[in-house]
Amino acid sequence: MFAPGLILSAFAASSLASAIPRSQGSVLDTRMMTTELSILAQFEFAPYELTNICLDCKRPNATANYGCEVKFDWHDPNSVRQNNVSSCACQYSWTWDGVSVIGGDSDGSDVPYETCWKDERTYFEMALVTFEQPGNFTLKLAHHYKDSENFTAPWEYPTTFSRPNILLPVVDKTENQITLFTEGVVNGTINGISN
Repeated sequence: MFAPGLILSAFAASSLASAIPRSQGSVLDTRMMTTELSILAQFEFAPYELTNICLDCKRPNATANYGCEVKFDWHDPNSVRQNNVSSCACQYSWTWDGVSVIGGDSDGSDVPYETCWKDERTYFEMALVTFEQPGNFTLKLAHHYKDSENFTAPWEYPTTFSRPNILLPVVDKTENQITLFTEGVVNGTINGISN
């Protein structure tokens, strides 16, 4: 069983460490990173497994914005046997002018999640945090599920978080459409937890 105090400490350290700019290279930054890593190291979460990732951006003509859509299958190997659902499919759409970077100056904390799957108390959620170009984007993922095998009340419904950067190969490109795809596994390392 995981101790609730450690869960809160891991989440607090993760939140605090991500709020401090690391680009300055200060001693405090290094200490926070070390604390964050040592606390999260107490947990042995397997990474999320993302497969069949497809990103498709198309437009009707060269003067129009692209309509982009990302789809993927998501499996959480940490989900215990008592959960009926440990996998889902996600889909998200947005428009893109073909040149602008989406979310490049933001840490993504203000980007709202989209629900991939939800029942009464369990959910899978995702958000597009950054989109530099079709082959390079970052997602944030959250899975809230019941786990009374590893956690005790009131923590038996933990939420785990990940922010994988996705790099995809181009499979088709024309003047008005670009399609990228990989069926292989892209891992999303668990880098935060809360109740």
